[in-house]
Amino acid sequence: MIKSTIVESKKQFNIVLNDDSIDKIIISRDSFDEQEIPILIEEIKKYKKIAFIRFERISRYEKYKNLRKETDALLKIEKLDGILICNIDSLYYITERIKHFDLDLEIQVDYSLNIYNKYSKNIIINSINSKIKFVAGLELNNYDIKEIGFDTLVIYTYIPNMISSNCIYLNTNKCTKGKKIINNTNFFKDRLNKKIYFKTYCKYCYNKIFNYVPLVLLDKIPDISNLGIKEIRYDFHFENENEVKNILNSNVNF
Repeated sequence: MIKSTIVESKKQFNIVLNDDSIDKIIISRDSFDEQEIPILIEEIKKYKKIAFIRFERISRYEKYKNLRKETDALLKIEKLDGILICNIDSLYYITERIKHFDLDLEIQVDYSLNIYNKYSKNIIINSINSKIKFVAGLELNNYDIKEIGFDTLVIYTYIPNMISSNCIYLNTNKCTKGKKIINNTNFFKDRLNKKIYFKTYCKYCYNKIFNYVPLVLLDKIPDISNLGIKEIRYDFHFENENEVKNILNSNVNF
């Protein structure tokens, strides 16, 4: 079974790169500079791991005129193995570009596209007319996962409860966007005094507000192979180096 991770910082990247148990590293495009991503892909291949790019959760091809050009450049990275797609806009645009350039890239559809039955899965397969893999929805039970048929299951993540282009920093103080990529992580407290983390992705001007407790299925790993799952995935957002190490070693309490 393949063990994969999504990383959103260079520190997280360095930890998983040097972890022999990790087979596949997925670079989150919205967290790294476009010129940095090919360098990270090169590093991944030096360590003989599978290299993927996760594309942005919100795509604005009309607003950012250079986004299509940058997307084409990323798809043409020589040693790239595949793409993780998070929204319907990217799904159709990127698959068309892959066909246009005749690229041999694996395409994965993330859980955010809400594939909850065979009908929606087949619509995507038939309309794309390409080999495509699916990540199981986070709300699905064992029966649904096995019945619909998924390739990947997320076993650790902080689930984004809200994704918004209505910027928290802009509305409360001022825009923090500069020339470099800025990923600000902070938190506020709810009426029960629970910390609710949020993160701004300034590269594409949107925010994620996360649930205050993570989804953790680390103790379910022995049972996952019975569901037809071929890949388990850890999604890292704002975790520090020690937290990443402990989670990968299943040595953490929540």
